[in-house]
Amino acid sequence: MPTDFDLYDYLLIGHGLAGAVLARELRGRGHRVLVYDEPRPDTASRVAAGLMNPVAGKRFALTWRALDTLPYAVAYYQDLGHELGADFLVETPILKVFGSAQEQQQMVARAAAEPWAGFVAAIETEPIEQAGLLAPHGGAWLRGGGYVRVAELLAALAQQGRAEGWLREETFQWEALVGDAAGAAYAPGHLRARQVVCCQGAAALDCPYFAWLPLTPNQGEVLNVEVPGLTAAQALNRGAYVVPDGPG
Repeated sequence: MPTDFDLYDYLLIGHGLAGAVLARELRGRGHRVLVYDEPRPDTASRVAAGLMNPVAGKRFALTWRALDTLPYAVAYYQDLGHELGADFLVETPILKVFGSAQEQQQMVARAAAEPWAGFVAAIETEPIEQAGLLAPHGGAWLRGGGYVRVAELLAALAQQGRAEGWLREETFQWEALVGDAAGAAYAPGHLRARQVVCCQGAAALDCPYFAWLPLTPNQGEVLNVEVPGLTAAQALNRGAYVVPDGPG
C-alpha cells in the first residue's frame, strides 16, 4: 500500500445528523476527520421533522432518559447555532391531542407525578377550539421539547466542511476499502484512516460489512401542507406530527 496517502484518525461515511454531529465532536477533540457523503434530497435526516418530544405513544411513555438527554440536546443545538450564525433549534410547546376520553384520563392520572410533571405544562379536558384542529377530547401541552431545522443545519455544516476540506461529496466505494492492522486504506481517495465509521442509517444494508445485520428500514411519509389559520406557535402530535415550516 502506498505510504504517501493522507492520514486521518477517523473516516466517516455519511453526513446525516449522526455523521455530522459525530464529525463535529471528533474534530472538536483534536482528531483528523474526513467525511464522505453522497448528497441526496430524500435521505432520512434531510426530510426529518427533527422533533424532540418528551412524551411519546398512546400510553404516554416518557422518552428514554428524557431528563438527561433533552436539556443536553437543547444546549447542544443552541451552541451549534451560535457557532454557525443561525437558529436551528426552535423551542416550542407540543400539543399532544387526546384521541379518546380514556387517553385523557390516562394522562391526567400520570401528569401529577414525576417525572411527567416536569414535562406537562397544562392539560385541557374540554374540546380545544383552534382553526385547522379537531380535538374533541382536549390535549396535553408538553414543555421541554421543540424541533431542529435539520436540513438547514446539515446544509450549514456541509458548507463548512467544503470550505475547510473535511467533507467530500461523492459516492464512497466500500469495495475499495482495504483493512489492515493499522486501520484501513482507501485508494480512490488516496487516504488511510485508523478508524472507519458507517453513518449511513438504513443505507448500511448496501455496505458489505453490515449487510448481514437484521435491519428493517422504516419508511414514512412527509407531507408539506398549508392549513389556513393554524398557528405556527406549536407542534401537534396525535399518531402523526404537525411541525411548523414557516411563520404561519
